[in-house]
Amino acid sequence: MFCHRWSSCGDLLVVGCNGGSLCLYDLAMRRPMWYPARHHNDVNTVCWADGGRGSNLLLSSGDDGIIKLWDLRCLRSASTAPPAAMFSGHQCGVVYLDSRQDGRHFLSNSKDQSIKLWDLRRPASNNFTNECRRKVAGHQFDYRYQSVPQFDSTPLSDDPSLATLTGHVVSRTLLRARFSPQATTGQRYVYAGSANGDVLIWDCLSGRLLRRLPGAHGNAPVRDVSWHPFDSQRLLSAGWDAKVRCSYYQGPKD
Repeated sequence: MFCHRWSSCGDLLVVGCNGGSLCLYDLAMRRPMWYPARHHNDVNTVCWADGGRGSNLLLSSGDDGIIKLWDLRCLRSASTAPPAAMFSGHQCGVVYLDSRQDGRHFLSNSKDQSIKLWDLRRPASNNFTNECRRKVAGHQFDYRYQSVPQFDSTPLSDDPSLATLTGHVVSRTLLRARFSPQATTGQRYVYAGSANGDVLIWDCLSGRLLRRLPGAHGNAPVRDVSWHPFDSQRLLSAGWDAKVRCSYYQGPKD
C-alpha cells in the first residue's frame, strides 16, 4: 500500500496499492472492496475530487503519468467499469494529487518537474492520452537514485491542463504539492516542497512563482509542506534532515 485518503465525510478510506489496484474501505459495511489493476503501474497517489458528504469522485495516478477519474457509483455496480475520464499531459510519472474539493479543480505533481492544474470538465482525448503514454515510456528513470533527465517544460499540443507550474525539483522521494487553505487564502496559491531544500509558492490564476523560501532544510529534500488552516502566514515543512521547520509568508515581496 503506497497511499491513502479519507473522504471528507470520514466514512470511506481509499488506498492505492502496487500493481495498479485500488482498495475502498467502507466503515459502515466494515469490509474492504478491492478493485483490480486498472492499467496504472503502482498507484502513487489517490485523491477525492468532491467535498461534502456522499463523496463519489475519486482520482488516482502513478508512474504511467495518466490521471484517472473514477465514479464510485459505477464501480459499485460493476467492478470492471472503465474510468469516467482520463487526464494526460505529464511526460513522466505523477507523484501526488490534491483537490480543491469543489468537484471541479485539482492539481498533480510529477517527476517531469512540473505541477499541472486541471478542470474535471476538460479531460484528455484518447489520442492525446496514447501520445503521452509513449512520452512517459521514453522518460522512465529511478527518481530515488538517478539524476533527473532534461524535460521540455513547454506543454504538449492539445494539453488540456489549465496551467503548468515549474521551478521545483522532484527527486529522491514522492514530494507533495497542495492548494493553500480556503478559509484564509481562498485557495489562491499552490505550494510545494523541493528536493533541493526549498519551499515554493505559486499564484493559481497567473501560474507565476511568487516566492521561493530557500534553504529551510539545507539541501535536504522537503518531503511535505502544510499551510496552517487558519493562519494565512504560517507554513510547516518536513524534510530529510529530520526536522520540522516553520516559515512565514506575508506576500510575494516578503
